[in-house]
Amino acid sequence: MKIDQEIQALIPPHTPETYAELEADIILRGCMDPLIIWAEEDILLDGHTRHAICTAHGIPYTVRAESYASRDDAMMRVYTIQCVRRNMSIVDRLALAARMRPLFSSAAKKRQQYHTPGSGTPAERETRTMIARAAGCSPRTADKWMTLVDAGVADDVADSIRDGHTSIDAEYRRHIQSVGREEKLKKVADIAKQSVAPLDLEHKYPVIYMDPPWQYDGSTIGLRGVEYQYPTMTEEELVALPVGAIATDDAVIYMWTTSTHLPQALRLLNHWGFSYRTMAVWDKVQMGMGFYFRGQVEYLLVATRGTLPAPTPDVRRRDLYSEQRGEHSVKPTYYYEMIEEYYPVLPKIELFARSTRPGWASWGNQV
Repeated sequence: MKIDQEIQALIPPHTPETYAELEADIILRGCMDPLIIWAEEDILLDGHTRHAICTAHGIPYTVRAESYASRDDAMMRVYTIQCVRRNMSIVDRLALAARMRPLFSSAAKKRQQYHTPGSGTPAERETRTMIARAAGCSPRTADKWMTLVDAGVADDVADSIRDGHTSIDAEYRRHIQSVGREEKLKKVADIAKQSVAPLDLEHKYPVIYMDPPWQYDGSTIGLRGVEYQYPTMTEEELVALPVGAIATDDAVIYMWTTSTHLPQALRLLNHWGFSYRTMAVWDKVQMGMGFYFRGQVEYLLVATRGTLPAPTPDVRRRDLYSEQRGEHSVKPTYYYEMIEEYYPVLPKIELFARSTRPGWASWGNQV
């Protein structure tokens, strides 16, 4: 009878306590259960610990030979025995399944060969289903555990899950959030690295449009938090921008703000030499987060200096506009078109722009 190291590695080892209990029982009562061998190869499949104890103490044992067509079939038998016989936790069963995943995958691909094109499930899904069935859990749970295994964090959380301090679902969510956070922060870092030329003070603009990257206190609410989207600026940093210097003597500013930053926005406009006139409201249709109210609107402040005429009555639009919000912080095209209609012949610049627009100058590290 041969001991195969690969097959033996599939079997979770006993703790010192359980080994001592089994050893004492075998010495007292003998080896009650037969060892199982793969008949064709004379390889021990089940009973490695009992075999070691019996050999060490000269205790006789019995053997049951079973036939298997392939090594994969024999190894699957080992997995089944372990899951059924031992009082294994879901974590232990899934950990063993992770080591057996190549076999499950191979079996799933073989099954796919018997399906007509388009009639079967993909091999990957079949693999997940087989692992879940063998481990006695849902396919979603199996998939979450395999994600933790692939990320190299499963071993770190296994003991806590066994002890009931956490769960596979909780650790999976934590991992996904961590991955998402790293990806978002990398995106922000990449944006911040973009070289932004200083504002060109040689050119003056009568129409200025901007969406300042306001910095929030405790601004990260999940992965939609502002700090995970783009580099933000403090009020002091915004004040330092020479916005007033690039504006003509007669000029208008259209500036986005939220209710939280309304006081800062008014201070900025005053510092740059502009006087607040009015505001428009963008209804984003869906509610967001908030501490006192669930935020659903943003405000477009209008401020002027000098004597730039207001838009003519025939083009003036309502101060309320509703449109479903899209990507984080992106504003509706509606407002670009509105400003173009208000001032068709005047030069325009967008500060903190994300993209260029025909007929506009643009400045920002996302352009």
